[in-house]
Amino acid sequence: MKLFLKHFLTLVFSGSFVFAADSKPTVISKPPDIQTSSKQQAEAEKVLNDIFRFYALGDVESIKEKIDPKMVGLQKILDGISSDANQCKQLKVHFTDKQVQNGTNGEVVIETNWEKRCLRLPAMQPRLFTGHASFILNNVGNAWVISSIGGSSPLNPSLPLGR
Repeated sequence: MKLFLKHFLTLVFSGSFVFAADSKPTVISKPPDIQTSSKQQAEAEKVLNDIFRFYALGDVESIKEKIDPKMVGLQKILDGISSDANQCKQLKVHFTDKQVQNGTNGEVVIETNWEKRCLRLPAMQPRLFTGHASFILNNVGNAWVISSIGGSSPLNPSLPLGR
């Protein structure tokens, strides 16, 4: 009896199972490896930083490689990037309160507040835009790409198109 009780307490305190309503033990699967999660998060975060570095340079072709071609609203985003490259100089995007999490299907979710500054041509008028966005990145063929942007995207045009 003592051996059973010792084994039982070891299982309970190790967190390897929980009791269901019928009092039979249910095995809980182990969480993903923390090192793998951290590596995925770091890689996805690097891709997001690269995208905004290319955005500041107006490099639409490099950004296209880092965005899923099936993403809804892709052309609007690419048009906005081209518009900003032509109408804004010294474009900078700053992120604050960034939270990076692994999703359930291997994706990485980056949620952040952002601030975008630029000088609008031709008068070099300072412009400031702020918002909150959620980026979902997936690993497709050994490359991380943005598959979805929720909230107010910093990649949207700083000025209405056509003005």
